[in-house]
Amino acid sequence: MNLPRLAITHRPVTLVFAAIVLIVGAMTFNSMSRRENPRITIRAATVETYWPGASALQMEDLVTDVLEDSIVQIEEVETVESISRTGYSRIDVTLLDSVLADTLDQSFDLVRDKVDAVRGSLPEGCGEPFVNSDFGDVSSVCVVVHPTGMTRDEPYSYRELELVAEDLETELKRLGSVASIQTFGVPDETITLEITAARWSKLDITQDELAAAIDERNIANSGAVIVTPGRRYPLRPTGELITTDEIAGVSIRSVEGQRSVTIRDLPFDIQRGPEDPRSSGVRFASPEDRSGRAVLLGITMKQGENVVQLGSDVDEIVERFRQTSLPEDLEISRVNDLPRQVGALIADFVESLWQAIVIVLFVAFLMMGWRSALVMATAIPLCMISAIAIVPRFGVELEQFAIASLIIVLGMVVDNAIVVTDNAQRLMNEGVPREKASIDGANELARSILSSTLTTVSAFLPMLTIAGGTGEYMRSLPIVVSATLLSSYLVAMTVTPMMCSWILRPQKNKAGQQSRVGALYTTLIHRCVRFRLITLSAAGLAVMTSLGLIPVIGTAFFPGGVRDQLFVHVTAPEGTSL
Repeated sequence: MNLPRLAITHRPVTLVFAAIVLIVGAMTFNSMSRRENPRITIRAATVETYWPGASALQMEDLVTDVLEDSIVQIEEVETVESISRTGYSRIDVTLLDSVLADTLDQSFDLVRDKVDAVRGSLPEGCGEPFVNSDFGDVSSVCVVVHPTGMTRDEPYSYRELELVAEDLETELKRLGSVASIQTFGVPDETITLEITAARWSKLDITQDELAAAIDERNIANSGAVIVTPGRRYPLRPTGELITTDEIAGVSIRSVEGQRSVTIRDLPFDIQRGPEDPRSSGVRFASPEDRSGRAVLLGITMKQGENVVQLGSDVDEIVERFRQTSLPEDLEISRVNDLPRQVGALIADFVESLWQAIVIVLFVAFLMMGWRSALVMATAIPLCMISAIAIVPRFGVELEQFAIASLIIVLGMVVDNAIVVTDNAQRLMNEGVPREKASIDGANELARSILSSTLTTVSAFLPMLTIAGGTGEYMRSLPIVVSATLLSSYLVAMTVTPMMCSWILRPQKNKAGQQSRVGALYTTLIHRCVRFRLITLSAAGLAVMTSLGLIPVIGTAFFPGGVRDQLFVHVTAPEGTSL
């Protein structure tokens, strides 16, 4: 099939097809899923166990080792690492990269089965091990509800902040792009019975008896069901202890069994409040607001949604909530803003695209004239937009690695258009008619351009065979590069010849006459050939200098992320009060 001839002889069809590709690509660009990083499968889980009062050695010998010996029997497990501290054990389980995403839940179920199998072997008083395999979702937007001003007191309790956060969460959950919302910074509420050691020693009641009396009185289970021919009536017991007065009224029988007293009759100080010590907490501070209590909402986006649009929707809801439901001395602030960061990445790509077009126009204008420059410049947006219209069909989203792939391939897509345009211009200068020169200029190089394109594509496609999280993270690179390069070949065989026959004209330079830039280049080449030793020595010195700079510059498989955020990790000695 003679693609250049078809494109030129059916120019309206070619123009309509190019316009359709541009429209579809632009619509796909505006609607395709946006996120910060590629979506990958996390093949890891943690097993956490609490045993209050146990030493780190006891946790390791009696809990961690028992669980590890059971978990390592699973064939899909690659590594098992553990940390044992006072009253706490954590085991990190990593599965093999060969475990497919579809069977990942089954592998984690095997881990849970192995943990359940040895649960009866754990010491008395040890908590139940908890297997957490939910590592795939990250919060796209984090907002904090916090008091305003620089006052030193805490005007709001944790419960009051939580109620405001719950109202905001209800509004945010109405967004169709929100998958889940997690609340952080609200401590568990507890009811404590405090007494001095001296008074406790005078009571003829043990701690176990006190706890047993409360447990017997606290009925939190569901009741029975009365079934009649027409209806079912659930029975709900009313013995659940909720308030401090209800706990104070619990009857306790002394050891001798001579009389019965309530907790209210004993010298206990019954307090209701947040757990102490807290396992986690959130505080917010800014130049305008003093550090104080805060409640954080972590908003997770559904797969396939646009994180930039999610950010706009969250801003709209927060602003409406601020005007209608938020007290004047409370504020809602963002502390993690992926929509803004992803929007900046996309803006950088669009800016790079325009810069590439301008650079191609400028260089081609200097070397070949404005007509050739215009033909070459049209190839860049058409190739890029064509690739954007294709890659979502292969599961590629608009994230930073896909954007980096588009920027990498920017310098490659124009190569095919350059050689076709230059060859067509050469034939026109030799007297060949414009239409025939455009067709022959593309056909003469079609096989060479195809071989070059396929060679470059074949260098990237093997990346699709990389297994595990690394392969999933890099998957967009070979797909984006291959789609863009193949699009550039089709553009070079269709749109570029049509543009050449439309725009290019024979150049009326005298025989042997060169432009000023061409003359300078010819002089430089002649001198390099004449002074071969100096040329080769300079090239070798440049290579050695580049290699010597590697230790200074450093190496990394992926560049570090650039964010306007700082993460400070503080490790304190065991037992340090926070």
